[in-house]
Amino acid sequence: MVGKKIYSEDLVADANTTVKGVGRALMDFLKQEGRDRGCVSLELESGTQREQAHKFYYREGFSIKAFGFKQPLA
Repeated sequence: MVGKKIYSEDLVADANTTVKGVGRALMDFLKQEGRDRGCVSLELESGTQREQAHKFYYREGFSIKAFGFKQPLA
């Protein structure tokens, strides 16, 4: 998708607030902020260990677009 995007890194809601809709509220804010700024997509990164977060992102309509790779050199 070509065009401006809104990007979030380290989007985290406290585990005690997830059932209260805080994550959904954060996501709704980012989506609206992106629209208001003329963005065509919302993109984020999430560590592979954050399985609960990934389930949330799938429910929010996200798909995986890439994998990041890392190799220590020291």
